Amino acid sequence: MMYLEKYKTFFRVPRDMVLIGAVVALVVLVVAAIFADVIARDGGDFIAFSPETSYRETKIYQSPGFEELASDGTIRKHVLGTDQQGRDVAARLIHGTRVALLVGGGSTMISLLIAIFLGSVAGYYGDRSIRYNLVDLFIGGGIVVMAVLLLTYNGVDVSGTIDIANVITILIGMGLLLFVTIRYSPIFFSRSHYLPLDTIVVKLLEVFRAIPGLFLILAIFSLIEKSSLWTVIWVIGILRWGTMTRILRAEMIRLKSEPFVASLKVSGLPDRIILLRHMLPNSIGPLIVSVCFYFSSAILIEASLSFLGIGVPIDIVSWGGMLNASRMYIGAWWMAIFPGALIFATILIFTVMGEWFKTSLKKGRWVRNLGHN
Repeated sequence: MMYLEKYKTFFRVPRDMVLIGAVVALVVLVVAAIFADVIARDGGDFIAFSPETSYRETKIYQSPGFEELASDGTIRKHVLGTDQQGRDVAARLIHGTRVALLVGGGSTMISLLIAIFLGSVAGYYGDRSIRYNLVDLFIGGGIVVMAVLLLTYNGVDVSGTIDIANVITILIGMGLLLFVTIRYSPIFFSRSHYLPLDTIVVKLLEVFRAIPGLFLILAIFSLIEKSSLWTVIWVIGILRWGTMTRILRAEMIRLKSEPFVASLKVSGLPDRIILLRHMLPNSIGPLIVSVCFYFSSAILIEASLSFLGIGVPIDIVSWGGMLNASRMYIGAWWMAIFPGALIFATILIFTVMGEWFKTSLKKGRWVRNLGHN
């Protein structure tokens, strides 16, 4: 044991070198996703197959390194083998990289935007900063409801005639709204209440935290008749904003008690300027850490959905869909090993980057406090 301890530091890889390796691997994945149509295409210089091409002379379930004689006399090589339809596995892996990064980046950006809005508003304003009266709430809600009804209803039924009953219902509703506004506005205008923004956001977080995220996503996709790539991105992004919202809300509450925020308020700066130019930049550190972990988990969720057959459509190449196809023939190990290895490597890349940012944040290596400028 003493001998091993002596040489333990010799085999230890510096943390910054691990980060550099992860960044280089990420750059390779991004380049592969951007130039997938150039790297893997029919007659290409790198991979001479497109992801959906299957030639008549190509055999199915051929192991990596299989070479075939084309009809024009040339020899084509399947570096990573072929699948159940004779399609090249390497070409499909390259094009699947684009789907993985699109889902990871798109859904993470949607979650981040929702978290920035809800977390900053809840943490900065709290429960006793914004006041409202019932007339504002009633009129605003009524206008929204009526606008939705008018925009979604064109007044014509299937036979092409005007549905008088629905038109009369909408007109009666607008009349009642106008009557209540005129009749009771003197009473309600004098009564204002605090809008509990922080409590509303916290209750939403509790609701989403009580429901397992993957089961909720599966339930939503079971109700969708025809899924698409953008449907997957939007569903994953909208349902996974909770952790980043909770982190940003805590940061806003902490920063609100800092002396530089009090001095900014005394100087007369508007709340939006304090929030956008001073408090949000000081909260960006924890968000970057969360973005790295969100990115990797979004890729894993998409792969899980595609593996179950309810994610992206089958005509779009994805790593999870390739894993799903590998179940048809257990002997074709390359159809499961290579997509699984890419999923694992991509998740590992963002996990390493997230851990590095997390450690650097604790050490204060790249945190700047705008309040002291």
